[in-house]
Amino acid sequence: MPYRSGIAGLARVEMRVAFPALVNRFRTLRLAVPPEEVALRPETADIYGVKSLPVTWDA
Repeated sequence: MPYRSGIAGLARVEMRVAFPALVNRFRTLRLAVPPEEVALRPETADIYGVKSLPVTWDA
């Protein structure tokens, strides 16, 4: 069985809390670029996901 750090689980929990909090705080938060322009990390990277996520919101 592969070793899994507790840090990964903590990071998932933090994201489950952080993203809804951001959306609730910044109700007009949205992508600043079309979805197809969001840069992804290469599949060969140790951590898969977005490389950057440009967002904008109305003041």
